[in-house]
Amino acid sequence: MIKQHPQVSIIITSYNKFNFIIDAIKSATNQSYPNIEIIIVDDASNDGSSNLIASYIKNNSNIRLFQNIINKGVVYSRNYGILHSNGKYILPLDGDDYIAESYVSEAVSYMESHGDCGICYCIAAKVDNKQNFKIWNLPKFTLGQEAISNVIFSTALFKRSDWEKVGGYDEEFNFGYEDWAFWIKILELDRSVYRIPKVLFFYRQSCNERSDLATPNFKLALEYIYKKNNWLLRNQEVIETIVNTIVNYSQLDNKLKKSKRKFKILILLLLSSFIMLIFVQDLLLS
Repeated sequence: MIKQHPQVSIIITSYNKFNFIIDAIKSATNQSYPNIEIIIVDDASNDGSSNLIASYIKNNSNIRLFQNIINKGVVYSRNYGILHSNGKYILPLDGDDYIAESYVSEAVSYMESHGDCGICYCIAAKVDNKQNFKIWNLPKFTLGQEAISNVIFSTALFKRSDWEKVGGYDEEFNFGYEDWAFWIKILELDRSVYRIPKVLFFYRQSCNERSDLATPNFKLALEYIYKKNNWLLRNQEVIETIVNTIVNYSQLDNKLKKSKRKFKILILLLLSSFIMLIFVQDLLLS
C-alpha cells in the first residue's frame, strides 16, 4: 500500500504513429495511479499525427506536447521529454505501444517499498496487426544475462535521479539498443531489478520498424557497451555467464552454429573482450 503518491512522468515519443498514438495516450491517461503527468515528444512527424495529438489533448492540462522541428531520433526525444519532466519516476512509452491501467500503480508500489530497486518492469505481450496477443518470452533477468543480451524492454519504471546520475540515454546509440545501454549504466549504480509477474505492457510487433533496423547493429551495440562499461568484465557473474555461453556454443553442431549468426557474433566479441581485459590486467601488474 502506497502511503504517498510520488509523481510519475510518462514520456511518450512518437514519429509517424498516426494509427496508434491515441491508443498510447489513452493507456497513459487511463492509469489507476493518481499522480501522473504525461509528456509527448513528437519527432517531426509528417503523417498528420502531430496535429492529431494536439487536437486530442487540447483540453487536458495534464498532458504537454513538445514538437521537434526536425527529426532528432528517439534517444534525443526521450531525453528531451525527461529533461522537462517533474516526476520522481519515469516511464518511457513508444507511440505505437500501450500499457495496462495498473502498470504504474504496481511498479511504484514495489519501488517505494524497495529502495534499492532501480528498474521495475513486467511480463509483456506482443501484438500483431490483427490484435492477436502472444507472450513475449524474454529470458529471466540476471546481471550476467543482461550483459550479453538485453532482456528489459524500454517501457520500465526508473528513478529520474538515476537518469541524471548516468547522464541520460546515450545518443551514440541512436542506431538502436539505447535502452540496453541505459539499463547497464543504471545497474552500475548497484540497483536491483524487479519484474512484476503480470502482463502489463503491450508491444506492437509489426509496427516497430526501428527494432527491425536495429538487429544488424547488434555487433556495434555490444562493442559500444563493453567499451563504455569495463566494470562488466570485472564482475564474476558476468564472467561466468560469458564462459558458460562460450561452452554452450561450442557444443552446438555445425549446422546450428551457422544458423545462429547473432549468437556467433556475441561469442566472438565477448571472447575477444575477455582476452583483452586479461591482457591489460597482466600488463598493469607486470
